[in-house]
Amino acid sequence: MQPLHQYQTPEKEPRNLNFWLQKLTVQDMPILARTAQKIEMIVATRDSHAAALAEVILQDPVMVARVLKMANSAYYMGGRQSVLGTTATVGTVTRAVMVLGFETIRDLNQERALVENMEPGFQRNHVLRKMAELLHGAVQAGWLAQRLLDEAPEEIYIAALLHSLGEIAFWSLADETLIVQLESTRQLPGYTRSLAEMEILGFPLDQLTALLCREWHLSRILPEALNPAEGTNRRLFPVTWGRRLAQAAEEGGQSAPMQQLVRQAAARLRLTFKTADQLVQANARKAFRLAVENKAAPPGLWLAAAADTDSPAPAAEGAESPPDFEEPLFLRSNPLVQLQILQDLTEWIYGRRTDYAAFFSLILEGLHRGAGLDRVFFSLLKPDRRELEVQYHLGWRRPGPGLYQSPETVPLNQTIFQFALKQKIPLWVKPDPEPYLKVLLTAEVRLLTNGGPFFLMPLVVRNKSIGLIYADRQSSDRPLNEEKFLSFQHLGQLAAIGMELITQRESAGA
Repeated sequence: MQPLHQYQTPEKEPRNLNFWLQKLTVQDMPILARTAQKIEMIVATRDSHAAALAEVILQDPVMVARVLKMANSAYYMGGRQSVLGTTATVGTVTRAVMVLGFETIRDLNQERALVENMEPGFQRNHVLRKMAELLHGAVQAGWLAQRLLDEAPEEIYIAALLHSLGEIAFWSLADETLIVQLESTRQLPGYTRSLAEMEILGFPLDQLTALLCREWHLSRILPEALNPAEGTNRRLFPVTWGRRLAQAAEEGGQSAPMQQLVRQAAARLRLTFKTADQLVQANARKAFRLAVENKAAPPGLWLAAAADTDSPAPAAEGAESPPDFEEPLFLRSNPLVQLQILQDLTEWIYGRRTDYAAFFSLILEGLHRGAGLDRVFFSLLKPDRRELEVQYHLGWRRPGPGLYQSPETVPLNQTIFQFALKQKIPLWVKPDPEPYLKVLLTAEVRLLTNGGPFFLMPLVVRNKSIGLIYADRQSSDRPLNEEKFLSFQHLGQLAAIGMELITQRESAGA
């Protein structure tokens, strides 16, 4: 191996961060081909909703960065203030999809470079393995954040997913000669990854990640997570823990670093080591399946081994059984989310936008994430007016026993749904409703609603009922109350206004 001083950075690769920032403004990092295919399928399907699109985007760190960068650009967010009076930013992909709309996401997806189009070899394999490692870390971090009742687990997931964005940028776009120099230096005695990057590039790649995060407004959490010694934010722990766990997976599930990280999670969650280990392995299997599905190269022998079985290993005799192993964590009402979504809806209404999917995804997110309602759907009357066809829904699937099947159609004949459409008024159907309502709770209705209380809101356009919004809290068995009903009605009224404007704008366009 040559002495270190013989390695020189090529003239065409300046030793500064600004060069890379400028390079990334004119040359896109590549996304996974499978990501591009899935996005194209979803945006081409009329009844797709924002949650499904966000779920696909969240499996690819580069596409996440691209979508958040666009959503936080001056065109979409310039001058906007948050409900707290600070500069508004979009911190989740779910909300970014709503801000941008499906057509903009389609355009971003079409203006793409693909990892699979890179020259086969070490450089491309490194990018694929790093993407899989980040996905594993994000799945673990998001899970832990949710278990710790973090205020926005998706923000934690994104911070973990983008933790090595600078490394992906460098490895996907750098000259091969520079890559070889960096790797050769890293293998020299006494050199860590960061020291080798400083020697060859003049900066560690974590600094490039931090710069991209700051310039593109990608995450509020990530800059602190990159310098954990300087951060006191309690939300950082799942990010750094998830990243370290994904890296430790390379050494195997029984390695000392892995065992220590499982103990940390067990202590935070007040679980036995056995239970925590089962949960962590279940997350690893999920990450492995996603990586294989996306044709990324899953890292780590332990991660591969964890994917060999579809169910967690049985607990040892006498070990504590995790009663909440598959229980979902339900969303609490969040006034700030409600206010932000109301602001977004108002801007949509007066901004003359016609993207139907984005508008109703915002309505359902307001009910689900803002008001804390478990299950919601938006439906429209079929042309024969005998059934309602569900267009969008949230909260109808949960892990484990008691899976709720999302509805596709809603019966009308002599049911409470038909009554609501005819009366054109919102309804709060309580556990023991009035006799005239009870007779309308047919077997089909009870099957759909689980026999519990729920809200109904007819969508009335030009004095004609054309659809219905439904919401309940059956998944968590939490009670409905007056506050929830007021929020439900408010968002339902905005939905009706939006439907009327969509109808007018489509007529004008025709």
